[in-house]
Amino acid sequence: MLSIWCVGCGLGVVSAKFTDYFLYLPIINSVTAVPITISGFGVREGMYIKMFHEVGVAEPVALVMSLLVISLPYLWSIVGGGFS
Repeated sequence: MLSIWCVGCGLGVVSAKFTDYFLYLPIINSVTAVPITISGFGVREGMYIKMFHEVGVAEPVALVMSLLVISLPYLWSIVGGGFS
């Protein structure tokens, strides 16, 4: 959750408080875990947009935040692969 908060800070999300992330992210992760789509794509993005729009985050910013959060582990895996 701290990494997602850092992504939000990097995108300039100032309307969402630190506690909003800790309130919304477990809900988003729980709904994403339900096997509706492959790996929760689409559901995750919709939940980010809906939940963070309630605290004043613009919809495109919430979408980018969701996509960055799902792609960060892959990017760090590429970095780690360079060391092996």
